[in-house]
Amino acid sequence: ARVVVATNRDLLKASADGEFRRDLYYRLSTHIVSLPPLRERTEDLPQLIKHFTGQVIDEFGVDSVILPLELARFLSGYSFPGNVRELRSLIFDAVSRSLVGGRDKSSIHVSLDAFKAAIGEDIEDVPDLGDGDGLLTFHDKLPTIKVAMELLINEAMARAGGTQTLAAKMLGISQQALSKRLRG
Repeated sequence: ARVVVATNRDLLKASADGEFRRDLYYRLSTHIVSLPPLRERTEDLPQLIKHFTGQVIDEFGVDSVILPLELARFLSGYSFPGNVRELRSLIFDAVSRSLVGGRDKSSIHVSLDAFKAAIGEDIEDVPDLGDGDGLLTFHDKLPTIKVAMELLINEAMARAGGTQTLAAKMLGISQQALSKRLRG
């Protein structure tokens, strides 16, 4: 028989303080695997976000979920008192909120504001997010060119505050070309 034990307490310190049986500690500690909390290993955020996004796609039956590129950097300033389970809940909650209102369910675009609202004021030392690092991140299923173009235009319009001229400049196309794509 094998016994697997997990705790968030320092059992060595507890046994030294007389709060945990020392003999039991040494019987349990033959093979110790120490897994720090998520707040101490923020480099795992991109992989965990991708994993949970895949779960969302499977569970909600959607084709793709597009999360903000800067999400991992934004969440790196959060303490995650609920650890990895809380990250999973944040992603599922943000996606389910994006589904409300009859939006297109084939490709779900989740804004950073959905995560900011869920976390509230509990975030500290958020790194400068800037304009992202210029890289695109895709999950299991690639969006079609048409869907990707619509998402890119929607993002540019959101960042430009609805101003077509500014959005067109961000996209590197003329205002007339953007206007035609918005109508079409």
